Amino acid sequence: NYRAVMRKAISRAVGNGVKLKGMIHHSDGGKQYESEVYKKLCNRHGILQSMCMYSYENPYAEKTNDLINSGYLNYWKPKKLEELRKCQKKAVADHNKKRRKKVLNGLSPLQYKSMLQTQPSIAYTLKLKPRNPEQPRKRVPQNVNKLTIHKTEL
Repeated sequence: NYRAVMRKAISRAVGNGVKLKGMIHHSDGGKQYESEVYKKLCNRHGILQSMCMYSYENPYAEKTNDLINSGYLNYWKPKKLEELRKCQKKAVADHNKKRRKKVLNGLSPLQYKSMLQTQPSIAYTLKLKPRNPEQPRKRVPQNVNKLTIHKTEL
């Protein structure tokens, strides 16, 4: 029962002094996060919901969050919310202006965006396509009688 699990998690956070109002919870768009129960719980506590429109977009959001946290915030270690906001803006600006991407032909995201605006007819194929998941292999149970065919029977 995910309703009970969510209530317990929220109660625990509130009990530990966590201020939930304005918190953003990014989820993978699973069924439980789209439920009315969850939406009402978030709304009641001022939690903002964030999820991608399509499930295949979620890895990009996760990668962006990891980049900002691991590449910037863990280094700067902001102590207060206002520091965090400044650091976040600085991290996003640095990433968009300075980080060159192989997939963008060695340009930064802003350079690439600018190039597209001046030359909108450039053909570009997104190289980050989701691949088909590996199909599970079927296991042959150990206790199955095996059929043996001898050459003489053919």
